[in-house]
Amino acid sequence: MMEPRKLEELLNDVDIVYVNSLDRLSHFVVNSISTDTRSLKRNELFIALKGERYDGNQFIERAVELGSSGVIFEMKSFDSIKKVVNKYPDRIFIGVNDTLDVYSKMAKNYLRKFNTLKKLAITGSSGKTTMRGLLSSVLSAKYRTVASEKSYNNLVGVSKTIFSINDEHEFYIQEMGTNHPGEIAKLVEIVRPNAGLITNIGPAHIGYFGSIENIAREKKELFLSLDEDDIAFINSDDPFSSFLSDNIKANVIYFGVDENRDIEVKNIDLNESLFLYKDNEIKLHLPGRHNILNAAGAITVGIEYEIPIEQIKEAIETYNAEAGRGLVIEIDSISIIDESYNANPLSVKASIDYFSEIACSGKKILVLGDMAELGSYSEKYHREIASYLIDSDINYIYTIGNETFFTYEECSKRMMPEIKHFYQTDSLIRELIGKLKNGDMILIKGSRIMGLDRLIRNLKVELSNR
Repeated sequence: MMEPRKLEELLNDVDIVYVNSLDRLSHFVVNSISTDTRSLKRNELFIALKGERYDGNQFIERAVELGSSGVIFEMKSFDSIKKVVNKYPDRIFIGVNDTLDVYSKMAKNYLRKFNTLKKLAITGSSGKTTMRGLLSSVLSAKYRTVASEKSYNNLVGVSKTIFSINDEHEFYIQEMGTNHPGEIAKLVEIVRPNAGLITNIGPAHIGYFGSIENIAREKKELFLSLDEDDIAFINSDDPFSSFLSDNIKANVIYFGVDENRDIEVKNIDLNESLFLYKDNEIKLHLPGRHNILNAAGAITVGIEYEIPIEQIKEAIETYNAEAGRGLVIEIDSISIIDESYNANPLSVKASIDYFSEIACSGKKILVLGDMAELGSYSEKYHREIASYLIDSDINYIYTIGNETFFTYEECSKRMMPEIKHFYQTDSLIRELIGKLKNGDMILIKGSRIMGLDRLIRNLKVELSNR
């Protein structure tokens, strides 16, 4: 819960176009902020954000009816809410040109008061959310920690997380995402972190950036924002590690697995991977070698912030996968690996690697949905995945969507018989129900726009009822 702040203080450097009461503005104290009438509580300040699907300015009357103490709205909506303003003279109404920009500035002004708060920002092409979860678990062993939830990694999500900070917190972890140039710079300007970590560099959202090099430049904005006393945690296994460390002011600390003598991978399994860190045996309940790399990052950060390895070990061993990000679902000795939240070429290859590596008493089945936001590179990368599948230890491959047809086509050219393509989930589920047997494993991965989480829900019902 946020600390109470005077509204005038939060609106510092904001261009206010309209306010219905200057006297009320000078005395108004904000105790809580809402951007969604579905969860709005009485006496919250409502900020009417305009998104791709909803325009909060259309719900202003509803917000006031629910008991909002005030509203910040966009001036272009003023004519449509005049009656509401006149009907509720006891509430404060503030008109601005861009509510999202104002929300971000308010968050920045709010965060500025927490002078002793340690702030760590995380970005990268894949693995951000898992890294954030592991770091939150590790750092919470010593510090009262607040971390961004779900995928609160854009301008709205960052601001929402900031307003959950209070005086009790000692450490703030913020995931940062980007799918357009310039977004990381905007986010670090709000957060002003004193430490940053980049998980990796890959072709995620390359359709908006034009090249992997441009993606690396965008991610590096996090490190370029850091000062001499700050810390940049860099993945030494990543091909862009040298580029990311070049000409930055911050102190560089590397983490990795490939050349790290402190880490020895012992075993990789579906529900539990085993590795050693300086002779400390650590059991990781996340699938795949790439998650051992994430754990290495969490260990490195924990050691830097003086957390004993025994506490780090416990924090890592008690962390479990989130839905859509490697969660394993067991139904009648059939294992469903849920990676339905997102997919890009880097993360798909990592998933193929670990799916090939783990032991399975039955058959391994891969369901691959489209990788989104690849733009003109889409065909190239979907065909490239087919090349990666050639040497994999996967028995059946089912592609679904429009773009994965290129994967299917390329696999078919290479005489891979156990592959089928689908455009509809209903027919795919029927195929899977007929195919899956006890001991089988199925990995389901695709970008969010494919809605493969719904496929998983339906598959669970069908398997339970058959």
